[in-house]
Amino acid sequence: MTQALSDAATLSEVAKPDNSVRRTRLREFQAQLVDRMQAAQRGGFTQLSQLGVLIGGVHYLLDLREAGEIVSVGTLTEVPLTRDWYKGVSNIRGNLTSVVDLPRFQGSEPTPLDA
Repeated sequence: MTQALSDAATLSEVAKPDNSVRRTRLREFQAQLVDRMQAAQRGGFTQLSQLGVLIGGVHYLLDLREAGEIVSVGTLTEVPLTRDWYKGVSNIRGNLTSVVDLPRFQGSEPTPLDA
């Protein structure tokens, strides 16, 4: 029993850092935080990453931070009872992803699938 208490006391001492270690870690974290804040204030210019696309004859710029990924469609599986602009679903790495013909959605002519 005393051995178990002794082991528990030793374990709690090892698991819990002393106050000086905690203060040091806190100071390091605060210094990193100050560095980040100063860097953000200095960097007044923000670089934008955009992708230009042509949809139904209209040019658009897409913010790449909003685009998760750009992939080729692959095999399309049609979904019954949907609008003509909803082309179907495609299996992309195990996830079903909807495929929409945006020009057709906007009222233009349908886009050929090989385009």
